[in-house]
Amino acid sequence: MADADGLYLAVQTNGTKLWRMNYRYLDRQKTLYFGAWPEVGRHQTRVIVLGACGVPGA
Repeated sequence: MADADGLYLAVQTNGTKLWRMNYRYLDRQKTLYFGAWPEVGRHQTRVIVLGACGVPGA
């Protein structure tokens, strides 16, 4: 399941679902991890992403 701005829900082989976001820094791909679903929901993850991207009021 993917959301905007590189945010996606990765499903591991053991069934764990983790929120991740890919981004580029100095021409290298990096990945941020935001927690496991359902403990961290999509809306909460989106708020964290907006804060990480420097969006005011997020």
